[in-house]
Amino acid sequence: MAVNLLTITKEPNDYFTFVLNGDTVNAIKNTRNDLLTIGNFCHFKTSNGANLIKEQNVIYSNITIIDGVALPAPISVDDLFDKLKSVGFFDWINGTGTGGVDRFDELADTFQYFGKDGQVPRVNESQLKLEAFVMPDVSKLDAFPSPLIANKILRVKADGTAYEFVDLPAGTNGYVQAFDYVSPDPQTFALATTANLISVVVNGALADPNDWTQAGNILTIINYTLVTNDRIIVTGII
Repeated sequence: MAVNLLTITKEPNDYFTFVLNGDTVNAIKNTRNDLLTIGNFCHFKTSNGANLIKEQNVIYSNITIIDGVALPAPISVDDLFDKLKSVGFFDWINGTGTGGVDRFDELADTFQYFGKDGQVPRVNESQLKLEAFVMPDVSKLDAFPSPLIANKILRVKADGTAYEFVDLPAGTNGYVQAFDYVSPDPQTFALATTANLISVVVNGALADPNDWTQAGNILTIINYTLVTNDRIIVTGII
């Protein structure tokens, strides 16, 4: 028995394309699909039970599902059903009206879950859709001291290997200020008039001194591009 390879692609208008053994010329397109399995063999049907594909002998492991990107290959018949359900293959069974989607990743302005483990959504720089974003975790920076200590300032250790918290110099007052960047504004921020910066933190990660400059009471972020809602926290003396 010949081995059949089937590719199922979810199209933008919520119908599905079926290509058997790379035969794109005879691709099948259908909106209301169903699936019957016998052992490891999968038989794709139309909504009324007719065979969607003439050669039905397709094993679950030889099926590729594409929803923008190719999903991991199914590891069982049950996993195949789960993956098809996740891309809306059976949505028509629950109703054919225009009631909208019931999954976050099916919204037109968001992203698919695959490949986004541990990331969080945020509005992108164009402010037109959502994108996945890796949230910095300061606690995982080896060079960053932990725990945080109140009324201390941050400085580089004498050996240049890490950061440490120290007391403010005698006769000075601590200075802390936060800014939320809005694109496409200039990457400059007005500080207190007499502020003298010691450190700059961007989205929870300590910025390299080469990535910012201070001229008078103006802080300028350089070497990388900020996007809307990036948070800058500065510390220093005043």
